[in-house]
Amino acid sequence: MSLSFAKFKKSGLDLAPLGVEKREDNSPYFCTPRGASVFGWAGVDGIHFCRVRGFGEMVFAVSPMNTYPDYVHPIAENFEDFLRLLLAVGDVAALDQAWQWNEAEFACFLRENPPTEEQCAVLAEIRERFSLTPMEEPYAYLFRLREGFDAGRLSYTEDFYDTELNPELPLGDWKVTFEGDFWHNRGRAAEEVRINRSFQTAAGAWGLIPSFYLTAQGLLMDLILMVPQEKMRSYEERGERLARENGSPAEERALQEEEPLSFPGEMTLTVNGKRLREEHSCTIIYTPPEEGFAAPEREAEAALLHYGLELGSWCCSITRVAFRWATKRRPKLKEWCLTLQERARTLVGERFSLAAGEEVSFSDPVTGICHTLRAGELLPQELPEEHFRDGEFLFPRHFTMMTYAVTPPLSGERFSLQDCRRPEAARRRPAPSPERDALAGKYSLEPQAESTVVMGIIGGADGPTAVLVGGVVPEQQTVCSSVTFQPQERVEWQPVFRGEAPPPIVLAGDLSEREHPAEIEGGE
Repeated sequence: MSLSFAKFKKSGLDLAPLGVEKREDNSPYFCTPRGASVFGWAGVDGIHFCRVRGFGEMVFAVSPMNTYPDYVHPIAENFEDFLRLLLAVGDVAALDQAWQWNEAEFACFLRENPPTEEQCAVLAEIRERFSLTPMEEPYAYLFRLREGFDAGRLSYTEDFYDTELNPELPLGDWKVTFEGDFWHNRGRAAEEVRINRSFQTAAGAWGLIPSFYLTAQGLLMDLILMVPQEKMRSYEERGERLARENGSPAEERALQEEEPLSFPGEMTLTVNGKRLREEHSCTIIYTPPEEGFAAPEREAEAALLHYGLELGSWCCSITRVAFRWATKRRPKLKEWCLTLQERARTLVGERFSLAAGEEVSFSDPVTGICHTLRAGELLPQELPEEHFRDGEFLFPRHFTMMTYAVTPPLSGERFSLQDCRRPEAARRRPAPSPERDALAGKYSLEPQAESTVVMGIIGGADGPTAVLVGGVVPEQQTVCSSVTFQPQERVEWQPVFRGEAPPPIVLAGDLSEREHPAEIEGGE
């Protein structure tokens, strides 16, 4: 009877000198077969050795640093053969790497890496304790084992099919499922219905709805946005310039809303007159394979190939949205209507700083009307310390409150005045000390003369981010600066406008026709 792994384990013999180390934590890698029982580690590159449920005593080597499909190789039919191979080669490294060598290279490796004195001692103990002899022709044994093994019998966890963990994994056939996304296809394949409806966004992107996918649970829709590479590069350069120039929060928000490959609004889909509820969505990006741009996602290339789109120097995003049916069962499909409503954009004016009584003029970017803003009082304020009861952090408490009047008046729904400086983040409180305790309670809110101020604090993850003020003179507006640890000597303000929302994009059709046009024309 051959020597089993269980019997060897009872012996307590340590194979670490031969490259098979024991670990308490045998956490698997993405490429570790499902049902694997790991018994040893090489100590480098995550290489480990295991037996797999359903394959008897067969021993496998798993090498996460290899590329697909060479992660897993059988190296012994049973544990006794595994030990006999070690007796023949002296170190498990020869067994783990043999798959990539011919016989001459294998023999060269053995000549250049003879067993050390410590390894020889372990090998001698294996021979004596288990009455084993070295494997004759170890390379031929490994070659025959690999040639006769069907690697397709091994199964893996979902991590194996994650292209971020396993980027070399080839893409399978095109399949869309309600539970899946671009990277994983869990569930039953959907029925594809070609729609081929194009549109153009307010930002100048060319849009396309190539297909609907019908399932028992609901309907999926792919939405593609495309822009020339030059437009995308210009947008990225604006972002880099804004970061260098310390752009204001409003300027950053305005730039984000102009992102060419993102639809800034709401999608409403109705089927048979009933609105479908959006369940989930995901997006992939395609950029031309050119220096300065990230490599295209393989899934994005596969989608473009499926839809017959050859973009050349265009960039695109593909967003898949899953909608749940409005009825318990899949309805008999008739008319559909998709409404794409873009949001109004943020528009920013020139920055300015005012002293009490000073004026500044600016134009409404939507109407073109010139307005004058006159500053009233600028009042330094400090939030009461008792508002902040977190013993671990210190919070900024200083801000400036300014009253002002705008002529002609502007609606608060369309216009606001904002500080160009960001609120300062909370800081971890220093360790207690006698000196700090002596200063406790030193700061307090000073009452302001000639005005009654009622404050409320809007908190964020970094501490207070805004201050609401009421009880001011009705004819005037009030604005508060960002909250900081030290009073701001000079506050830089910026007028912020809300533009007009563009007209909705409405696409409609009849699903009962089930038309499947052969090709989709790309935009230029």
